[in-house]
Amino acid sequence: MTQTAQISLQDNRWVLTGDVLIDNVADLLKQSLAFDLNEHTVIDFGAVNQIDTAAISLILEWRRQAAQKNWHLKTVKLPENLTKLTQLYGVSDYLS
Repeated sequence: MTQTAQISLQDNRWVLTGDVLIDNVADLLKQSLAFDLNEHTVIDFGAVNQIDTAAISLILEWRRQAAQKNWHLKTVKLPENLTKLTQLYGVSDYLS
């Protein structure tokens, strides 16, 4: 059963929980608009259960938003299967 994905804010850390899948990635993007994206933002995937390639698009969108302001966005605790997918698609350098 799919768990609803959520983002919570803890200091400058966006903590994702649940499943980050194609079915809910648009909702996660909407949720993220409630938080300030700044030069110290860290996005933590440590509490994510299931993940698919839609997470790559989500991360790239957040990185695009940060790059518009010349900020570096840091992602941490990426699940192993997401890391493998980024390597497969040749985008691992953009997500590290």
